[in-house]
Amino acid sequence: MDRPCLVWDGDCGFCRRSVQHLRPWVGERVAFEPYQAAHARFPAIPLEAFREAVHLVEPDGHVSRGAEAVFRALAHGGRALPLAAYRRLPGFAALSEWVYRQVASHRPLFSRLLDLLVGDLVDPP
Repeated sequence: MDRPCLVWDGDCGFCRRSVQHLRPWVGERVAFEPYQAAHARFPAIPLEAFREAVHLVEPDGHVSRGAEAVFRALAHGGRALPLAAYRRLPGFAALSEWVYRQVASHRPLFSRLLDLLVGDLVDPP
């Protein structure tokens, strides 16, 4: 593996939309693959873990999940500020992971809210 791979839930519309939004921010520096296809390549990560959260698998074998995985993917794309805040700003990591868990646990609700607020917009502003 020559670049990090962000593994996400390919059956989830909210996740699909989130990946479409994230791709332009990271360019070709991060690969994206649904866990349904990637699970065989990363058998050390339990299937249930893939269902619960996005994972970033890096070329050196480091695995992160949830908000940290998203922030690490952004850092690979040259946007290091969120990861720096995650690592250094007291309380930011805990708050980020809590928000991530809330969204992940209520994906259909957040998907509908996004539809109401921005329609089918997926490109970054």
